[in-house]
Amino acid sequence: MIGGVIAEAKPQASIVDRAIAGDEVAFAWIVAAHHDDVARIAYFVCGDLDIAEEAEQTAWAVAHRRLKDLRDPDRLRPWLMSVAANEARQVGSSRRRRTGFDSQASQVAAAMPIIESFQFHAPAP
Repeated sequence: MIGGVIAEAKPQASIVDRAIAGDEVAFAWIVAAHHDDVARIAYFVCGDLDIAEEAEQTAWAVAHRRLKDLRDPDRLRPWLMSVAANEARQVGSSRRRRTGFDSQASQVAAAMPIIESFQFHAPAP
């Protein structure tokens, strides 16, 4: 409930139109009505709670910015689910790349004393 009104009670097209026009309360109704579903799909796609939370926050920012691109307000929920799924994939992929790089860098750093202990000799001519 937001302001004493249940979010789902508002006509979908009206809320979407108001949110597109910059009505932050209308966008808050959208978030309240779909928050759980967006969180669920983000977690389902990436399987990691931390990544899912980051993806959910990013998804809401993307949805806010791109809501004007929604062609059919009756398709809001599926559109939001696709935004959340895409963000979960992107955030998860980005995090894995960063973690993979960090992991490789730490492995190389750990191996440096061993590598430096080898003495390399040039072959005799």
